[in-house]
Amino acid sequence: MTMSISVNARAWMAAGLVLVMAQASISFAQNSKDPIPPKAPAYFPSVANQYVVRLNHEVPALRTSKAFSGIEDRLGASIKEVLRPDLVLIERRNKETRTSALVSLRKNREVAYADPNYIFQALKAPNDVDYSKLWGMSNVGAMVSTKRGLKGVDISAERAWERTTGSKNVIVAVIDTGIDFTIPDLAPNAWTNEKELGGVAGVDDDGNGYVDDIHGYDFVNNDGDPTDDQGHGSHCAGTIGARGDDGLGVAG
Repeated sequence: MTMSISVNARAWMAAGLVLVMAQASISFAQNSKDPIPPKAPAYFPSVANQYVVRLNHEVPALRTSKAFSGIEDRLGASIKEVLRPDLVLIERRNKETRTSALVSLRKNREVAYADPNYIFQALKAPNDVDYSKLWGMSNVGAMVSTKRGLKGVDISAERAWERTTGSKNVIVAVIDTGIDFTIPDLAPNAWTNEKELGGVAGVDDDGNGYVDDIHGYDFVNNDGDPTDDQGHGSHCAGTIGARGDDGLGVAG
């Protein structure tokens, strides 16, 4: 068995490449008896200076009325849209931090609750032909042989991809049976030792103690060829960093 160190150029946790579809600003609208919506984490982006505000009273139907403009003045904002009689989308008149605006709005006696006009990303599963087989990434309860998987028992990769789809600055070492660098899904993300690639064959060009370790090293045969001789290493490397959404193989 060959053990090698190779790496993926794009990975985050077990998540890799893929996805990012359309962005849409979402306004929360609820029934009057609904509880105050949970606060989204601070890292969620939002439309600058816009907030969804639920009032303790209804907004006048006539925008040109003094009562309507009075509400705007007291909120320090322009009402961009009336989402429901007591729910409005506003834009604050003065530039300020999101935190300070929310503190001000939530202290207002007319306001039941106020939240940023959050921006969420609509995601889709990658189009890789074998992605549906990766129950560890997204378990939808499909049949495997004669048994049905348990829906939701996975690593929630698609939720991780909402945060990031990876970075070329992240290097992951795979200590396994090697990697098949001819696989189209793996080749683009394989780490390359530029000093050895452009160096002299048979010479430790980068002085790290390993000769010709262009993509890693074979510590069993003690050479610079970490090509997979069993298959397991390539499988693991694919889980970590196979190029996704390219219509081929899997996504990592």
